Amino acid sequence: MILTAILTIFLIKDGIAYKDCDGHDRFPDYYWREYKGEIPADAIPGGRDTKGKTTYIGHFHIPNQGIHPAVIYPDTKTLSVSASQLTRKPGKDTKILCSRAQHMFKWIPTNLSTIHLLTGYHFVVGGFHPNQMMYIGRRKMDNGELLVAKVLEYSEGAKGIHVNINKQLSKALPDFELLVYDYQAC
Repeated sequence: MILTAILTIFLIKDGIAYKDCDGHDRFPDYYWREYKGEIPADAIPGGRDTKGKTTYIGHFHIPNQGIHPAVIYPDTKTLSVSASQLTRKPGKDTKILCSRAQHMFKWIPTNLSTIHLLTGYHFVVGGFHPNQMMYIGRRKMDNGELLVAKVLEYSEGAKGIHVNINKQLSKALPDFELLVYDYQAC
């Protein structure tokens, strides 16, 4: 009991756990399900493809690079990491982001100059790089796609949302929308 209370205090201090509107200790209600090619009813929408169809948020492991957020395209049943141009079919290490509390999620427009001012939110973690967490962002691309991609906040020289430009150049851009869990939405 005491250990649970101490752990909860540290998780609240670090922004992982929070106090709900009734003062109860809570954790963000999202989880990663194995993606087998079918979109579960509790999957969180991520963006839109070039045809305007809903895409979803996934992630998979890239050897020697960590776990990376990915776009799930339901029509082709594939996951794609934009910056590295890697595409996978569903398998044992492919996941899809889900929640029973979808009303608690928001996409907040931000940029590298103002991201540190976003308080009162839990930034949704989409993966891990060797030295830092990757958050989930999205950006409207020139081809009309609202593309989900990784956001790095602390990596010098690589801060921003990582997208692929014209299938040739991976670039970190400073303006994007960030997926957050709004624990103030009571």
